[in-house]
Amino acid sequence: MMTYHPNRFPTKKTMTEKITAKRSGFTLLELLIATAATLLIMASLTRAFSLIGITVRDSRAAVSLSSDTRDINFRLRNDLNAVTASTDPTRPDDGVGYFMYQEGPLAKATTASFFGYGFANVTENTAQGYLPLSRWGDNDDYLAFTAKADEGNPFSGVVPWGVLEAQRAVAIVSAGGAYTVPAGYDAFQPVTITSDYAEVVYWVAPRISTGTPFATDNGVATDGMNEDGMPNYIDVDSNGLPTGTANTDSDGYPDELVLYRRTLLIRPDLNVSFNDIPASIRAASFQNTPTTVPLNSITTMRADQPTLCMLRQTTSAFEIDRADRFITPDYTAAAATSGGIWEYNAGIDQPNWLVGMAAVSQQMDLSVARDFVLAPSATSGGIPVVNTGRPSVNFSANNLEQLRDPHRRFAHVMMPGSLSVPAAASFGASGGSLACSMPLLALSPPNRFLTTGVVRTPATTTSLFGGGVADKFTLNGYLRPEFALGGSREGEDMVATNIVSFDVQAFDTGAPVFVSGGADLDPGRSGIDDDLNGTVDDLDEMGAILSDDRAIAPDDPYFFFGLRNLDSRTATIPGPISRPMSRGTFVDLGYFFQTGGNVRGEGSYSGSGTFLMNEYGTLCSNAFSGMRYTSLVPPPPAAAPGFPNNRYLEIWPGLRRSGKCLFRRNAQFVIQPTFDSWTNGYETDALNQVSYDTTWRPSPVTVGNVNDINSLDVGATYWVFNGSAATISPTVGPPVAIPPPPAPALPFDFTDPQTNATVFDNGSVSRDTLPPIEVKLPAIKITVENYDPTTKQVSTSEIVHHFGK
Repeated sequence: MMTYHPNRFPTKKTMTEKITAKRSGFTLLELLIATAATLLIMASLTRAFSLIGITVRDSRAAVSLSSDTRDINFRLRNDLNAVTASTDPTRPDDGVGYFMYQEGPLAKATTASFFGYGFANVTENTAQGYLPLSRWGDNDDYLAFTAKADEGNPFSGVVPWGVLEAQRAVAIVSAGGAYTVPAGYDAFQPVTITSDYAEVVYWVAPRISTGTPFATDNGVATDGMNEDGMPNYIDVDSNGLPTGTANTDSDGYPDELVLYRRTLLIRPDLNVSFNDIPASIRAASFQNTPTTVPLNSITTMRADQPTLCMLRQTTSAFEIDRADRFITPDYTAAAATSGGIWEYNAGIDQPNWLVGMAAVSQQMDLSVARDFVLAPSATSGGIPVVNTGRPSVNFSANNLEQLRDPHRRFAHVMMPGSLSVPAAASFGASGGSLACSMPLLALSPPNRFLTTGVVRTPATTTSLFGGGVADKFTLNGYLRPEFALGGSREGEDMVATNIVSFDVQAFDTGAPVFVSGGADLDPGRSGIDDDLNGTVDDLDEMGAILSDDRAIAPDDPYFFFGLRNLDSRTATIPGPISRPMSRGTFVDLGYFFQTGGNVRGEGSYSGSGTFLMNEYGTLCSNAFSGMRYTSLVPPPPAAAPGFPNNRYLEIWPGLRRSGKCLFRRNAQFVIQPTFDSWTNGYETDALNQVSYDTTWRPSPVTVGNVNDINSLDVGATYWVFNGSAATISPTVGPPVAIPPPPAPALPFDFTDPQTNATVFDNGSVSRDTLPPIEVKLPAIKITVENYDPTTKQVSTSEIVHHFGK
């Protein structure tokens, strides 16, 4: 008989307990599934946090860019509202001070259109922080003017303590007091001062690569210069070395641009004269009245001539000397080495005439300028009374009226005649040593992207406006780096870094605007009779509703094709048909000859003498385009081809008569298209500003396979030195007899009673000079773009300023 035992036959409960005891952990499959799920969750979270981080980074970059943009916008608007000068160059005496804007050879579409239009030797770079080449804009313009500060908010800057202490010492000693040099006196210690008036200057320039210099200049290391003497800007690949050197550059374009702003205080009250300084404290080296004046004299002065001075503490006392004894704008090496104060030496990369005054602007935020060498006249008893017009080492602080004259402004220089004057126009001395250029901006050579970095197919005229072969004195690029603050003051003048564009444009009431066919190349809607006149795609359909036609202005990359396809299209000219639509838009000055622009000077001739530009080229003929379509006088010889109706294109006369365009003796063009409020001073200064014009050349000069029409007209205005009737010894070579000075200046409004004509100081009824653009500037537009190198976001600011009546 069987009996029941509870431990022999398991119940459901005991079986469950046994099964549970056997499964005390996860299976491998479960672990793998759990791990995979965890990894997916972690990856999702990582991606989410990454996206959040990127969003936060981009947002912060956008906020920072927006803040920088607003700051630039605010500064520009405030400064432009304070301009003191008239923008009507025909009435320069309406205001005081000046307003000028200089256009560089780059345009807003230069890199985009050049890179995609048959250029060789250009490669993109994908390095971290490198902005794609096609993204760069117009960034080589220069804007400067005089401004009046708001009431109670003056401009501020620094000057060396020695300048202010000289003033104080003169005042105390002149009043019969006893002056004591302050404890801890340091002549070069910067001291803050203020002024209600200032020069305000904006420009963009590349950061310069410093380090081991390639050479030395008069014993001074040329840090920041490459081996050919050109500024060595930072580039990802090769630090901007020209093509053909070791470590060749891929695109020739600088990779970091900075927007600068300088305020240079107008404080003429800081000047003193020889007569102002008591003899007991005047330095013996002041050199007031030498009896002879070398061409490269240190200085000569009248006793009443104001100049900037500083106080020097000696071992036993103190003395007051000219400021150039402390801050020399020229090298002190022997003339044979340095080329003299105003002469050219091929071995000098940073010559005195070009960057000498940069040394002064590094030390003080004052508007200063070189004074001219004075010479004794035949009857002055050795006292210097004749203004030779030759720049000296001496400098003085400007007043507002003086700043009407371009040669007294920040970063303006006068190129020696040995570089600037054509050999046939030596003006009475071999080598042009008795003349120099009119005032020019101290610019670097052209952007290498326009010269060695790219080669266009087919070739075009590139000698104009910063293209073609360039040397270190082809002043068509960025402002020289020496004029940006360096050393302990580096960064004080920086407004923004990582600039893409600083594009200043003038409003040209005569600029043509075309309407052009779109992608289908036809007027209106392709294949449709938009105007229902029975003819499909005729010119009257241009701009029809719902078509892809568009307006094109001079700053549009299609402007070149629109200009050449006006009312017609041939198989040899690509692009859509276009028609004139209206006039008036913002343009780059000299856009017709702008090397990086949309026309690029191609309104000239083909190699076979065929006229490339049709008659509608006259639409662009005005001061702001820089081009005039005119008749040849005298007419060309019968053998000269390619001049229909004896008409041709020439650079606008004002650019030549102002000296802003000149043809150097080494066949290099220096052209700086500029709007300038200008001055009447050159008509009344008793100096000779002489226009030198060549006669008709038998045939155009060929550049590549395109003839350079403008080689037919290379006239320019030059600055000819005056002197005394006595022989004046130059630094090198035999003595040169300088012609006597002209008759005393006549008032600008002097009227000859016989002819009722205005008579100028050249003794004729023709002006010595002309404004670069003889038309009032109604408005300007300034576009600034800056970017963040990490996120590559770009922020844009655009302002329009009207100058009123």
